[in-house]
Amino acid sequence: MHSATKVILGTVGTAVAGAAALVYARWEAQQYTLRHATVAALPAG
Repeated sequence: MHSATKVILGTVGTAVAGAAALVYARWEAQQYTLRHATVAALPAG
């Protein structure tokens, strides 16, 4: 395998991992917000 190919694959892999992390972080934040909104909507006690 040429070194250029390795660099390209590494860059693509990093980009994919970064995108996956961003998507997960957004999903996690949404779940957190939904949980807190649900708890806030419940009557106290």
